Amino acid sequence: MFRLILVLTALMVSTSLQAGEIQPFKAHYHLVIDGWPNADMTHQLERDKEGWRTTMHASVKIATGYEYSRFRLRNDTDVAPWSFYSRYRLFGFGDTYRLDDQQLASLPDRQAALFALSRQAFNAPSCRGRQTTPCTFAYLDHKARQRDMAWRVIDDPEMSVPQGHWQTRHVEAWDEDKPDRRMHFYFTSRYPGLLVQTDYFRDGKLSARLQLTGLETP
Repeated sequence: MFRLILVLTALMVSTSLQAGEIQPFKAHYHLVIDGWPNADMTHQLERDKEGWRTTMHASVKIATGYEYSRFRLRNDTDVAPWSFYSRYRLFGFGDTYRLDDQQLASLPDRQAALFALSRQAFNAPSCRGRQTTPCTFAYLDHKARQRDMAWRVIDDPEMSVPQGHWQTRHVEAWDEDKPDRRMHFYFTSRYPGLLVQTDYFRDGKLSARLQLTGLETP
């Protein structure tokens, strides 16, 4: 279950909103999830010598989760990941997983896929509307298993979260094999990859909510 903390956040049109240029950031989130202690998380997007690195880390008293993806941009648009790492611990026990460039040659890892989705959501008018045919994407989970996702843009709400007030793009996404579980992402055009808020619904009931509590930028 603790892995859900990172999957929720990890694992996107109106002409007034356009995806901005990629900018480094360090975000702080607070996550409330049914049946677990509340968790604080950090999420960082930074440049490295091979391109970009996106990292998420969460911890509570009994569990920790940490994962990152390293990726390049092809033609300034396509996300091309080449390294993924994830580590989970519960009561001191857990597992570590890695994906290399050969495994990621055809499909991205979930961190890279989430970043790509946060940009694509601002440039996909055909995916907009509750009644429209959902768009799709695929990614590899931490065990290199393919996951097929559907998604669509719902609306562009203005939102107030603990960190401040944001103009957002609301995206609903779900695993095609588990349509009863829905994730609602609220992205911003100002910082691709940043999560203003993420809600997780199971059987129509809100089960988890992540909100932005702090943001550091260069």
